Amino acid sequence: MMSLHNHTSFSDGDWSPAEVIEAAAAMGITSVGINDHFAATHVNAVMPEYLSNYVAKVREAAAQYRGRIEVFIGAELHASPNRTVFEQVDLAALAELDYLVVEYVGDEARSGMPFWDFIEYRKKIPCHVGLAHTDVALRLGHVEAKELAELLKMEKIFMELNTNKQYARLGKQFYRHWPELFREIGRAEGELSMGTDVHSRVADVGNISDAEDFARSLGAEGCFERCLASIRRRSKERNI
Repeated sequence: MMSLHNHTSFSDGDWSPAEVIEAAAAMGITSVGINDHFAATHVNAVMPEYLSNYVAKVREAAAQYRGRIEVFIGAELHASPNRTVFEQVDLAALAELDYLVVEYVGDEARSGMPFWDFIEYRKKIPCHVGLAHTDVALRLGHVEAKELAELLKMEKIFMELNTNKQYARLGKQFYRHWPELFREIGRAEGELSMGTDVHSRVADVGNISDAEDFARSLGAEGCFERCLASIRRRSKERNI
């Protein structure tokens, strides 16, 4: 069981990394990720000059749980130049992370970078990369599901299934609006992650059952383990 989208007091969360990790372990999560906002201007965030300190502190917290729960270090980047100080971001420095999730790609209302620009941007990022809580049916529904699934795999981009209720439309989580895409991601042997976007309710870290059930219904549950394997590989490479 994974829960890879969790914010802490390093950005706009109410809990320390250790408290989030403890809550995840208590709820039976086996792989947890800390991914605070990075280089953002619209919320509290880890700024580029403090990235190394952030990574070190999360590693320190994770060390207390070695052997009990797997902990990954990530960050969340807003795709809008109006909300992110891109000019200060040294992409090479992101090699310190196990993974990066990018939010609001293709979201014109939030000035998010176009999807095809993101594909090119991703090529420059040295850690594993995913799309966070994207309403793919709304933003990319004009693309053939099979074509998009194969592109995501080719470009080494995972798709997040975010169960937080703020990422729902018409009473359904974003991912439930385009099941065919996720079926094709499974067929293409692509990658999926699960997250809850924890901020103030730390108990939500374990609320991933809807995402699990959804993926299982489409035969795509193997995508979770492939995503974890890629992040583990990146973590191992980083620590060699």
